[in-house]
This record gives sequence, structure tokens and C-alpha cells, in this order.
Amino acid sequence: MQLDSTPSISPPAADRSTREAELNVPGDQNEQTNPLESISEPQNLFTGRDFISGSGDQNTQINFSAFNLERASLTEDGTAINCSQNDNSPPKRAHEAWKLTLAIGALATTVILIGNIVFLVIICVKYPTQSPSVAVYRGDCATAGHLNTMADVILNALSTVLLASSNFAMQCLNSPTRSEVDLAHAKQHWLRIGAPSIRNLRFISKRKAFLWLLLGASSFPLHMIWNSVILDSDEVRRFLAVTVTESFSKGGYWSMPPVSRPLRYNESLLFSLYHDMIADLQQQAQKNQLGSIDSPSCLREITSSVATLHGSVLLLVDASTYSPIESNSPTNSSVLAVYHLQPGMPTSHKEGLDWYPQYPDFGHPGGAPIISCQGRLVSETCTLDIMPAFLGVVIVCNALKLVSLLLIPYVMGKDPPLCTTGDFIQSFLQRPDIYTQDRCLATKRGFENRVPFRSKSWSYRQFDRDIWNARVSHWIEAVNLWHWVMHTSLLVIFLAIIGVFASGGVPLRYQYNGPTDFVAMFRGSNNIFPALLLGNVPQVVISYFSLAVYNAITTMLTMSEWCEYSVASPTPAKGLRVSYPHPGTVQRKPYFFSIPLKWILPFIAAMTVIHWAMSLVLPISHTTHHSIGSELKIVSPLVQTDVLVAFRWLMISMSIAAGVIVVVFSLAVFMTFPSGMPLAGCCTASIAAACQPTRRQGSDLAAQREFAPGLEYQKLKWGVVVDPAETHDGVGHATFTDGPTVPLEKGKIYR
Repeated sequence: MQLDSTPSISPPAADRSTREAELNVPGDQNEQTNPLESISEPQNLFTGRDFISGSGDQNTQINFSAFNLERASLTEDGTAINCSQNDNSPPKRAHEAWKLTLAIGALATTVILIGNIVFLVIICVKYPTQSPSVAVYRGDCATAGHLNTMADVILNALSTVLLASSNFAMQCLNSPTRSEVDLAHAKQHWLRIGAPSIRNLRFISKRKAFLWLLLGASSFPLHMIWNSVILDSDEVRRFLAVTVTESFSKGGYWSMPPVSRPLRYNESLLFSLYHDMIADLQQQAQKNQLGSIDSPSCLREITSSVATLHGSVLLLVDASTYSPIESNSPTNSSVLAVYHLQPGMPTSHKEGLDWYPQYPDFGHPGGAPIISCQGRLVSETCTLDIMPAFLGVVIVCNALKLVSLLLIPYVMGKDPPLCTTGDFIQSFLQRPDIYTQDRCLATKRGFENRVPFRSKSWSYRQFDRDIWNARVSHWIEAVNLWHWVMHTSLLVIFLAIIGVFASGGVPLRYQYNGPTDFVAMFRGSNNIFPALLLGNVPQVVISYFSLAVYNAITTMLTMSEWCEYSVASPTPAKGLRVSYPHPGTVQRKPYFFSIPLKWILPFIAAMTVIHWAMSLVLPISHTTHHSIGSELKIVSPLVQTDVLVAFRWLMISMSIAAGVIVVVFSLAVFMTFPSGMPLAGCCTASIAAACQPTRRQGSDLAAQREFAPGLEYQKLKWGVVVDPAETHDGVGHATFTDGPTVPLEKGKIYR
């Protein structure tokens, strides 16, 4: 709402230097001269809702309804009394509201930190071990899988809460205050609104910038590690494949064949263990406790590098075709050969010729074909493993976030951050910017020159004017072109790299069978740490992609809502959407996700599916192989972690990601903004230029440099102010008002 006054009013300083000096006076930044204070004759007043037709005092239409009790009241002698809404300083609740939200986030972060610490202490006390992983459950694989799924849901929920609290804090730290905006504009720089930006770090305080970087750095390990704190692991115990004759299952005599090569382990211990295992197999065969295994299944049992269903197996051969020349075992023994099967290692104990799946004589040990296989089903064993080292890293990051959240209120001080476009409009309506005067048509692009002082939009042009071209603008113009190119290129490069691995079909395998202490997890190339990190790389990439797309959508929708304030838009006048709406006014609350639900819900659904599909692109298979030697505790178990490339899920992820890009890019190309308003984007300078009050020209009228108090609480439109005095020289002026306004005219000059 614009307020006109008589020439008797003492105007604020009109020159730029005087206003800059006023801004530098401590305590005066939020003070304004109340135009009502020096009014002596109410009949000479009119507001932005009034319209002067004709000339002379007789034709002046006065609207006294503008002077309601909420804005100002007049005494009997005609003097004005200041009201609370005439104070341009933010209300106290604005200072407290963001602190309350921050306190809730700090409380949630504290609860999560305490829970993580208690969980780690319980694990260390109940399961003391030097191993990098602790098995908190060992049993049925289906149960282990369900527990792992539940743990993933809980971890994702906790990480969502923690990261949401961190993101809000980063938004507060990165959102400039009005004093920081004034400092940037004084140096001919603009700041970004609505999304975290590196650009803003230069003009916010060093302490705020440090906490912002600390919060961002502590989020990265959470993306990489938290999902790997709990792992579903298979336990595989490799036993024996024993070549026997038919008499073995009938209780026939047998003896251990000699060793065909030097053993790596204690021979007497192995012989004793082998003897007991073979004797147990014979008893089970005599009692018909062994089931028959078909040839394909038998082949998988022997050649598989994962869990076997039958443990040790008997390979029944025809004794009449067995070549005694190729065997040093006694001819009357029903046990012809013993094969110690261990994946990834050569046969440890066997008789006769080398018999291994890749050799042509497989299935014919000693020249005798295998008639049948027998074995006994064994229960699958899986474990739910906890990685204490990873949990420790999570606790450290959690603690850093908590300390940062607790320090933010002290670092921010009493000046609340301006987080939304409505916050900035409100601030500029309360105290207009002095560095962007007389350029109401300035756009974001006008301030984006790489060398800021070369931009004409920053030049102080008191008598320069802009011409409105009425060009239709598309959504894609709200986001810089290099943003589209950079983010899309990075995603394509990442998917191409994964596709190269997928086409090769070679697993990225990390296996380790040495010491299993904490240091061993990070030592050398054969450890599980790089495998776990590699498996979580897609999540980090997709998180980056999601953030980039979300910022682009937010910028375009913010620009669309900004343009809806244009009087040329069919949208009716509406209140500002601010962080802390004033009670009893038409101001609106901000969106919970910064954008409407009809946009955010499909986006969240698409990103969730992409995250899920990407988690299957590089699945982590964590398996612990217990060999004969590890059962005797003369060698450590073989811990094998495979990171495979699932080509099917890669294609699904690529298709969904490409679909999201196509949809967003199509919207950006074909959707247009409401006409009649310059594209400000998230640029503080362009918004400030569009929020300049009416400046009356003429010998008997002083320049009005302030908006009427309380205008920010009204339903507003942006357009050309209907004021003959403003356009007496043929140059128009457009700004926010709650009074009569008309659209911009193509080819006309505006200041």
C-alpha cells in the first residue's frame, strides 16, 4: 500500500550516500519515519487503495478505512500514534520460531546419539571381540533376512530424521539475514534464496560458514556408512567330497588314502578330523539317512563357492572301472579318494590325479565315472552382523551435528534468517533496498555477469530507464543452463561407468583370510572396507542427483509463484508466503517441503524407487567360509565380500532416472511463467529491485522512499502503480501494492 502525504512532511534523505550512512548507524537499521506522525490534515491523505480522478481538491476521493486501528490511530488534534505494526523490525516470535524448530532437531539428534552410544556399548560388552564384525544373531537365513530388513527400515528412519535436522540447520545458516544482504548488495553481489548455495558463504559470518561446512561434511559419511552398520551374512562350512564304492554304505572296510601333496596344515589333526567325518558319513549311509542327489545338483554342490545344502557328499563310483594303477590306496578300501573342498583354494587333501571342476576329467576320478551322489540336507546358517567400527564413525558424525546445532543459536544472534522469497519481499517492503533503486524490471540474468561490476543492473541509474519487452519466459530460464548440463552429464558418466562393469560381468571381489582385527579391515587390498564403500557409492550419487533435481524444481516453482503476483496473472491478489506468518493477517505458511505436495510426492516416490533399484545394482554379498582348517582353529575363516553388478537393476535405475530427467526437462521447456513480471529467480538483487516504493517526481512533491506500514500483511499484486504523479513524465513504475494497479505495457519505459 502506498502512502501519499502533503509537502509539509519532512522526507527521508533522498541521496544514496545519506541512506548508506543511515544504515551504518548502530540500532537505526530497523527504524523508520512514520509518515503519519506529521500529518495535520486527514483530508489530504490517500492510500494505495484510493484513486485520484481529475484535478483539484474537489475530485479527491478519500478512503479513511485505510486508517484502521491495527495500523494507526489519530488523536483529536490530528496527530498520529505509532502502532506495533509500524515497526519494521521482525516480531519477536520470528526470532523464536526458527530457534524452536532448531531445538526440536537438536533434541532428536540427542536421542539418536544416545541410542547409538548405548547400542555400541551393549555390543562391545556383550560381544567382546577384535573382529571387525560382531554376529548378534546366528540361525535361520529367512529370520536373518527379516531382521536385516527391519534394521534397514529403522536406520533409514533415523538417518532421515538426523539428515532432515541437519538440512534445516544448514538452510538457516546459509540463508542470509537482512544485514548480510545489504553487505552483499553494497559490494555488488547478489545472494541465493531458497536453497543452500556456495555463493552465500562469502557474505555470511565465518562462524556460520564453518558450521555449515561441518554439517555438510558430517553428512557424507552417513550416506556412505550408516547402511553398512548392519549386514546380513551367510556362513558357509566347507566339508568333504568322498569317492567311495558301493560297499562303503554297507559297512565295508575303508582306510584313509595317502596325501598326494604336502599339506598346509597340521597333518595329524586333519587326518583325525577327516577320519571322524568319514566314519559319521558311513553310519548315516548305513541308516539310510543320506538322500540321493541328482547329477546337476551334485555338480553344483561341489563347484559352488557359496553355501552347500548337503555339507559333505559321497561320490559313488563303479569299483570295477576304477584304475588301481592311478591309486596308491589299498585295493580293499571302500574309500578311494577324499577331496577337501574350499572355494578359492586348491584341493587340500586328495588321492590320485588332480580332480577339479575346470579339468576335462571331472566326474571321472581315477577313471571311474560317478554313478550317484548322496548327502544329508543341512540347515542354512546366516548371521546378522554389526560393524562396531562403522557405528563408531556414525556416532562421531552424530556428535558433530549435535554440537553444531547447539552452537547455531549463539552464532546466529538475534537477527533471524530470511529463508523464503516471501521473507525477502516482506523485508524489502519494510525497508527498501538502496542499491537497486530505479530498476524495477531488472531480472536475475542481469545480475549474473561473471564480473559483477560490469553488470549494468548494478549501475546506479537514476535517470536511466528500462523498456518492457513482454517476452514469454519458460521455466527452463529459471535455472542456469550449465546446471542442467553439469548435473545430467555427471549422472550419465556414472551410469556409463557402471554399465562398463556390468558388460564385463566380472565381480569386484574382496576376500580376506588373515587376521580379523580392526586394523585388518582397512589394511591392504584384500579387505571388506572398500567393498562396503563401493556398494554405497550409488546411494551417494543418487542423493546428489536428487538434490540437484529438487533444487531445480524448487527454483522453477518458486519463480512461478513469484510471477503469480503479477497483475497480468489470472491469480487473484494473495498474501505473502513467509516463514512466520503474522497472526490475524492474510500471510501464508511456507510449504513443508518448500514445494506443493502435488509436486513433492511424485518426486519422492520416483527417488525412492531409484534409491531402491540402485541398491540392487551393486549388491554386497558378505560370506564367511569356514574351512576344515578354521574348524580346527589353525587358520582364520575366509571372509569374502563380493560387489556384483546387476545389469537388470542397472537398466531399471537408468530408465527411471532418464524418465525423471525427461519429465523435469519437458516441464522446464514447455511450461511458461505468468507474464507481466521480471524473472527474479532466487536472486536477492532482482527481488529487491522489484520491491521499490513509489517515488514521486515534481517540484512540490517529495520523493517517497518508504512503503506504507503494514503493507506486507495485505493481499498484494505487482504491477504499474496507478498514480498520475508517478507517471507525469511518461515513465512508469511497478511495485507491490494492495491498491489499484495495471499491467506493464510492451515498449513502455519503466524505472
